[in-house]
Amino acid sequence: MRKLADAPDICAAAKSHGHRRRSRLAVVLAIAALAWRLGAARASAYEAMPVSNGGKIVGTVKVAGKFVPRPPHAVNKNREICGDHIEDESLVVGPEKGLRYAVLTLADITKGKAVELEAGYALDNEKCRFVPHVQAINVGQWIELKNTDPVLHTANALLKQQTLFNVALWPSREVRKPVAYPGVVRINCGVHPWMSAYVVVTDNPYHAVTDLYGAYEIDDIPPGTYKLRLWHELLGTQEKEVRIEAGRELQVNFDMNAEGK
Repeated sequence: MRKLADAPDICAAAKSHGHRRRSRLAVVLAIAALAWRLGAARASAYEAMPVSNGGKIVGTVKVAGKFVPRPPHAVNKNREICGDHIEDESLVVGPEKGLRYAVLTLADITKGKAVELEAGYALDNEKCRFVPHVQAINVGQWIELKNTDPVLHTANALLKQQTLFNVALWPSREVRKPVAYPGVVRINCGVHPWMSAYVVVTDNPYHAVTDLYGAYEIDDIPPGTYKLRLWHELLGTQEKEVRIEAGRELQVNFDMNAEGK
């Protein structure tokens, strides 16, 4: 048994241990802060400036050649909520072969209209589907996850092989998640394997998702020459060079081959 005279040594050891723990915590917090600053620096590579008399890009994305509509997904659980089948939204072709859920982005623009950093983009779980199936948002904005179904869903977000978040969404639960890195994020539900969605995250606000007719519009673009990139989850990517003139509208159309898909 230690003598009372040893008490100062015990106290000193305890203080030293506590100091080491605080030091380790300080290092962890410093690394986390550095990671956040690096993410913010990446986002700030795009510079906001007033855009007066900017140009506009309008156009359509259409399916070329023959294509076979994709069969719906069979439902194997929670049929009283989900129904017997769920539409496969990986290839949605509308009137006049318009391609829905294609994403257009200006890839190399570094200055232009401001990004609304506090803006949130809802991703709902509705009748065992992610709604909307595809959307485009900016680095620094937010995904607002919701579940309006009376059953459990999950949202597992992957950027390539990196898990960004994996959230359990009980009925009526809402969760807000920040987006810190650009790229194509795929979101799956671990409870219902047919459920998927895509969030295309960009460094600038010049992006659009095509509607049921395959139409899109990107406006308030500073004059200059840029690369306009097209992404679709099933049909791949295309790229065109575009020259934007002040106050002018530029028509840029794309055709994508869906044969065999």
